Amino acid sequence: MAGMARQQTARLMKWRAGVFRFLLLAAYAGLLVRTGYLQTVKVEEFRKLAQKDRKQETELPAERGRILDRNGRVLAYNVEECTVYVTPRIIGDKRLAAKVIARNIGVPEEDVLSLLTSRTRRFVLARSVPVENAVRLRQELLALGPAPRINGVEVKHRSRRVYPLGSVGAKVIGAVNSAGVPVAGVEAWANDLLKGKSGLLEADFDRSGRPIPTRLRKTTPPRPGRDVVLTIDSRLQFAVEQALEEQVRKFGASSGSCIVMDPATGEILALAEYPSFDPNRLKPEDVKSRRVEPSTLTHLYEPGSTVKLFTAAAALEHGLSGVTTRCTGVIKVGSATVRCPCSVRRTEPGAPVTVKRMLQYSCNTEAVALARRMGPETLYRELEKFGLLDKVEVRGLGRTVAGRLPDPRKPDQKWSQMRLANVAFGQGVATSRMALTAAYAAVANGGTLLRPQIIREIRDPSGVRVQGFRRDILGRVLEPEESARLKEYLAAVVTDGTGKNAAVEGVPTGGKTGSAQIPAAGGRGFEPGGYITSFCGIAPLDDPAVVALVTVERPRGSTHGSAVAAPVFRQVAAKALWCIGKAVRSHVAGRGATQGFGGAGRATEG
Repeated sequence: MAGMARQQTARLMKWRAGVFRFLLLAAYAGLLVRTGYLQTVKVEEFRKLAQKDRKQETELPAERGRILDRNGRVLAYNVEECTVYVTPRIIGDKRLAAKVIARNIGVPEEDVLSLLTSRTRRFVLARSVPVENAVRLRQELLALGPAPRINGVEVKHRSRRVYPLGSVGAKVIGAVNSAGVPVAGVEAWANDLLKGKSGLLEADFDRSGRPIPTRLRKTTPPRPGRDVVLTIDSRLQFAVEQALEEQVRKFGASSGSCIVMDPATGEILALAEYPSFDPNRLKPEDVKSRRVEPSTLTHLYEPGSTVKLFTAAAALEHGLSGVTTRCTGVIKVGSATVRCPCSVRRTEPGAPVTVKRMLQYSCNTEAVALARRMGPETLYRELEKFGLLDKVEVRGLGRTVAGRLPDPRKPDQKWSQMRLANVAFGQGVATSRMALTAAYAAVANGGTLLRPQIIREIRDPSGVRVQGFRRDILGRVLEPEESARLKEYLAAVVTDGTGKNAAVEGVPTGGKTGSAQIPAAGGRGFEPGGYITSFCGIAPLDDPAVVALVTVERPRGSTHGSAVAAPVFRQVAAKALWCIGKAVRSHVAGRGATQGFGGAGRATEG
């Protein structure tokens, strides 16, 4: 019995071994068949999946074009920099790595070795490494071969935007943020021209996103961006910003601005605002607060007595140049009383005031008398004709905000008598500083309203001009005789009126002072003691080459454009004429103090 049991056990074990061998062979056969199936029938599908898993293409960024001033001085350009990263824990030979790195980045070898031995995780060892040094470092690393003793050293390139003049012209140039996105100014407006066209690298990439040198397929080189040449003269821009900052600080004002324009072409020679910002150190709050945008385009203001020039223009056009009124210092408008700040009421009480004297002494009484003769619709059309109510398209910066003034031709926007009086001397109407400058330029050039422009031409990377811009005529707003008459009136403002402080020695100069209260937030009433003082002038009057508008907001100690804004115009005009080759003698600090004009109500001395 025992023998039979052993035989049965042996047969069972043999059977089990056979089954196991069969199953094992079947498994091997199945794996063999599966492998053959995957390597033959499914090979193309897996090849596509593998290629898809490895990144096939990467963008090669194009070099951004430069921004230059009218004389070819570079205002913005890109600089190529490199950053060296190290991961000490995978560097086998730290002494060799320190030696190779140190001689290419200009850091003592012992300092590099100290960092490599004291840290383990990946970190930045050096920033802003010159490209030629980084290329040499990379070549030396490759020459050492694939040995693991120096793995863990990476060199990465990046491009950084540089503004060599710092804050000079920042409100015009704009800025590019750390992500390479333009946020304002010409950088944003001309981005499609400046950014160029990215290239393409087709290759297999490793798990870290680096191209495998032996698997490079195709490279399409990037196309650099084009250079943009501005109408700005950086020498003048610097001088204007200095003069503006000094005056804002002197009078404890909140801000100031100045636009300098060539009245023959519409080219903007300088556009300055204070305070400004440094595009090399762009802060998130600069962008969030819109500090990077030029307020000369984005903000409206009530221009005050500088608008009297257009009241005078309407009077000439309608044959009212002979209309006079006797200024007593008080104007009755309905049941309200408006005070006139002009000096006629003190020096020649009750003397007749002509259109010329209205501008010369900034007489509100004559402005109101003329407006009453012409009516609301005529005055509105005059302001509209000069572009003060339009969205002015500035080539290179974009559009200004539209001016604000109810249209009396519409039944629901009829003007009251007080509105008519206020608009006649520059209150109750809001416009942009750019629009007012362009309107004065039209008076200067004989009556042609031109589109302001910041961009002069476009060049390819080799410096060849590919596109230029001619002056863009928007329309004729004055006859030459009327323009000549108005310039004669503006000359009297400077020679013997409210604008004496704007006189440029040796140069026939004309212009108009302005001062207006600042509306309070919410549109009800005015800021206590808050004024915008201004002066808009032309030089030389016999051959106009420069029109400049200076505004200073919330000055302390004086609310008169004659005292606050006119001296800045004098400095700016003299420098501008020197820059364009019409040199003048050094201007004096002043040519006699203007009389201080008091006043109550909604406007003070122009």
